[in-house]
Amino acid sequence: MRDQREVTAAARRLLPGPVTIIMRRPSFIDREMSADLPTLGFRVPGDALCTAILERCGPLAATSANASGEQPYFGAGDSSALPQADLFVENGPTKYGRESSVIDFSGPQPVLLREGVVPYERLSELVGPLVRYRVAT
Repeated sequence: MRDQREVTAAARRLLPGPVTIIMRRPSFIDREMSADLPTLGFRVPGDALCTAILERCGPLAATSANASGEQPYFGAGDSSALPQADLFVENGPTKYGRESSVIDFSGPQPVLLREGVVPYERLSELVGPLVRYRVAT
């Protein structure tokens, strides 16, 4: 498991921005917030509307807009395929039109689970060596 200080330092270098950070769920976060998983993911988007909402509300617990394995939703399109939600805020197309990069800091070394908007090379510059996750074929 990565030292909490390392994860915090990495988050300060990467966020706000199009990066999702996976970390061990701290004991003060209820297990229900992470679907009873030992890890949780968090993002701090750089979008002005998201920033304004977070400044007024504080941290929010949410899932991805799209269901796992489904096509990502980048805004301003047909939202009928998205899962049911109590609240849906449409703010037009996303700035990048791509998914966030996802880095897992829960193990002995950071693992790039998904290369998205921020490429591997830039992430490596910001947080140090990364292992690229590969699905066995």
